[in-house]
Amino acid sequence: MRLIASLILGCMVWGCASQTATPTPIAAAAVRTDIEGLAAFVSLPVQPTSVQWTTTTLNPQTDRSVPGPTDIQVEAVLSFAATDLEQLRSQAQPLSWQPQWKESTFKPWYPQSVRDAFEFDGDAFQLTVPIYDAIPVFGSTRPGSFFITPAGDIFLSISTN
Repeated sequence: MRLIASLILGCMVWGCASQTATPTPIAAAAVRTDIEGLAAFVSLPVQPTSVQWTTTTLNPQTDRSVPGPTDIQVEAVLSFAATDLEQLRSQAQPLSWQPQWKESTFKPWYPQSVRDAFEFDGDAFQLTVPIYDAIPVFGSTRPGSFFITPAGDIFLSISTN
């Protein structure tokens, strides 16, 4: 009788364990180039000459609060005329925290100008240019940051809902 009970219990435990959800890779978000679409998420204080951007639905992570179904990450690479870039740089305020950059953070669509803003120190990727708060410049009401690449592009990352 104990043997049968043990087998039943074992099958129940094994059956439950085998039904554990396995993470499914998220399909790569389409890279958009429409300025109007990006302007729906952030205020653009001056007109960019070009943009590349994506949105990604945020998933729960163990190291932060659980996002809701409408929480998304907006990432954009913006190019501006030189005078407009200097205007944005003059409005920039240093970020009070340092984002973490892992190899998995880099998306395949990031241009080389974004990748050139980092150095690998053996453990993590370190940003080699100043990073700024997105709120004063891009009107985001949610946490975000941006940096200006050595080539003069702006990489913007914000969370929104």
